[in-house]
Amino acid sequence: MIYYIKPWIYPIILAIEMVFACIIPYLKSTHDGDVEKDFPYISDTGNKGISASAFSLLFNIYGFLAFVNITIRFEQIKVNYSYQKSRPRYIVNIIATVAGLVSLSGMALVSTFQVGTHDGLHNTGAALAFGVGVSYLAMQSLFSFFLKDIPGSNIIINITRLVMSILQFAFLLGSFIVTLQYKQSNSDLSIKRQAAIQEWILAFLVSFYFLTFIPEFRHYDWRIQLDETNIKSNKVDINSDSIYNVDSK
Repeated sequence: MIYYIKPWIYPIILAIEMVFACIIPYLKSTHDGDVEKDFPYISDTGNKGISASAFSLLFNIYGFLAFVNITIRFEQIKVNYSYQKSRPRYIVNIIATVAGLVSLSGMALVSTFQVGTHDGLHNTGAALAFGVGVSYLAMQSLFSFFLKDIPGSNIIINITRLVMSILQFAFLLGSFIVTLQYKQSNSDLSIKRQAAIQEWILAFLVSFYFLTFIPEFRHYDWRIQLDETNIKSNKVDINSDSIYNVDSK
C-alpha cells in the first residue's frame, strides 16, 4: 500500500499551531486573572493551572511539527546535493539541521518546565529555542541563495527569508536588551511590556518563516510504501525531468 504526503501542508499547520499555542493559554490565563490582559511574556500565560497544561501540550505539538518541517527541509536539500554530489552542501545541511534539532530541545525544556517553578531550565530552553532557532533559520536564508536549482526557488523568496532573518536577530537582540533593562529597573512594567511585545513578534516571525518553504515543498511528494517486511519512505520530485528518491529502511 502506498501513501502520498504533501510536504507543503506542514508549514501551514505549524503556523496555525503557533497561533493556538500562544492564544489559548493567553485567553485562559487572562480569564482566570493569572496575568494582565496587557502584553505578558508568552511563558507567563502558561505557568498556572489548566493554562500550564495547555501551554505544555500545545508547544510540545508545535515542537513535533517543527521537527517534521526541519526533516522535510533536510531531505529536500539532501536530494539536491546527492544529485549534484556536492560535499560542502552536505556539511552545511548537517550543521543547519543539528542546529534546528538543538533549538527543538530548547522548546521541549520551555514547554515542560514552566517559568516560576523551574526558571533555570525554562530560561535555558528559551535561549536554545530562540537563539539557536534563529541561527538555524539564518543558515537556511543564506543557503537559499546557493540552491537556485531547487524547483520553486526564486529571488523573491530568498530575499524574503533574508529580511525575516534580519528582523529575527533584531527582535532577539532587542528583547534580550530590554529584558536586562527590566531586571535593573526595579520591575518597571512599561519596560517589561516592551520586552514581551518583542518576544511575541519574534515567536511569530520564527513560525511564519517556515511558510516561505511552501513554494519549494509543493514540488515534492513523500511516498510511503508499506508492506509485510519493511517500510520505505521515498521523496519524489514530480515536477522535474530528473526524479530523486531517498530510501530509508
